[in-house]
Amino acid sequence: MLKVVCLVVRMVKVIKKDGKVEEFSKEKMIKAIVRAGAKKSDAEVIAKKAENEFAKRDAVTSYELRSFVINELDKIEKNLAKSFSEFVKVKRKIAEREEALDKKIISLCGRHGKVRHVYGGYEIEVIDEIGFDYPAIFIELIKNRKMKVYVEEKEGKIVILARP
Repeated sequence: MLKVVCLVVRMVKVIKKDGKVEEFSKEKMIKAIVRAGAKKSDAEVIAKKAENEFAKRDAVTSYELRSFVINELDKIEKNLAKSFSEFVKVKRKIAEREEALDKKIISLCGRHGKVRHVYGGYEIEVIDEIGFDYPAIFIELIKNRKMKVYVEEKEGKIVILARP
C-alpha cells in the first residue's frame, strides 16, 4: 500500500509599519541581529525561537518581532538589546528620509521624467525635455543630497545619473 504524505509549510507574513506585507525571513533577522553586535550563533538561536514563536500565526507585526528580539537579546546581554534597538531606530530614520527624498524627486520630475533606483542613487530618464525642471532636480540631487550627477544620452534620450 502506498502512503501519500502531504507537507504544508506556512509562511508567516510580517506586517511592516507602512502597511506593506512580506514573508518572514529568518536570514534577514539573523543579519540584523549580527549587525547590532550579537554573535551569529546567538542570532541564529533567537531567529529560530522567533520562527517557532510566531509559526502558528498568519501574520505578525514588525513591532512584535523587534520587541521579541530585544527581549531575547536582553536575556543574553543588556547592551546588545540596547544596541539592536538603536540600530533599528537609525535604520528607520534613514528609510524615512530616503522615502521623503524619493517622493520629492518623483514629484519634481512629474510626468516629464521617469525615476528608477540604481545602486543607491537614481537614474532619471527625461521624457519631456522642455517641461523638465533641470535646475530643481540638480539642486535637490547635488546640493541637498550631495550626490555626483552625470548626464548622458542613451538611445536618443537624456538620462541623468545620480550616485552617492
